[in-house]
Amino acid sequence: MILVTGGTGFLGSALLRTLDAQQSAVRCVGFQSRRHAGRGTQEYVATDLRQVDPDSAIFDSVDTIVHLASTTIPETSMADMPFDARSNLDMALRLLEAARVRGIKHFLFASSAGTVYGDPVRLPTRETDPTDPWSSYGVVKLMIEKYIGLYARLHGIRGISLRISNPYGSGQFLGAPIGVLARLLQHAHDGTDFRVWGDGSIVRDYFHVDDLMRAMLLALAEPAIPSGVYNVAAGRGTSINELIALVREVTGRALTVHYEPARRIDVPKIWLDATKFRAATGWRPTIELEDGVRDLWRNLLATRGGR
Repeated sequence: MILVTGGTGFLGSALLRTLDAQQSAVRCVGFQSRRHAGRGTQEYVATDLRQVDPDSAIFDSVDTIVHLASTTIPETSMADMPFDARSNLDMALRLLEAARVRGIKHFLFASSAGTVYGDPVRLPTRETDPTDPWSSYGVVKLMIEKYIGLYARLHGIRGISLRISNPYGSGQFLGAPIGVLARLLQHAHDGTDFRVWGDGSIVRDYFHVDDLMRAMLLALAEPAIPSGVYNVAAGRGTSINELIALVREVTGRALTVHYEPARRIDVPKIWLDATKFRAATGWRPTIELEDGVRDLWRNLLATRGGR
């Protein structure tokens, strides 16, 4: 059985749908008392992972943990750094300790490519390049990676940390839109002004959530890839201004943009080299950015009744 944390979020929801299609036995664990709709037939347990112990029934029959849950995002992590570190490290360490005690041999962690490297020394950025996070979020993600590596070395757990760039896709409109692409499309749809931090030259690596789900399945599949850290990304940089132009083209709608002073947590440019993961699994992204944005726009129109 696969235990998935954070299954009610964007990535977690996509993973649960993917695993359900694979007919995998899944137990989803989250903070919320009620699961969202559309999660297939998986078992859902509401609990506080910051207090869970290895003897908890949530670990019964589990052979794999996929850890997606987080109490913060980069911006909120800076508002209360002690909370960010305390809550997220404690949660990850409790899961790793449960894996050690219960003999759970596989641990997959969703890390953050956009925050752990800081300002990269080269582009595209490789796993062997220096890490110098600009936010508490990135520092904590990096620390969790290190603990996973430690448990892998000391206790034989296969620990995989995927440094994921900027996935986007249809699940980002559940509740408030998340991710810059989803928010851009929402503002274009509603005719409201969009605020950009900085001058729009910030560059990130965007790829479709369906491509990410294929990567996660490969990371979970047998024969198992070795423990370690892997970049998972499109390998191409796109600026915010380029995204704005693409959204205007795809939607055919005006989008008014206001530029605000840049934030100190935003690295100017980063995109990734995913050669290591491709060599280990054969994976490569298949959905072009323009096609993905058109699909996301159709999804938004469908959820809003075609308006």
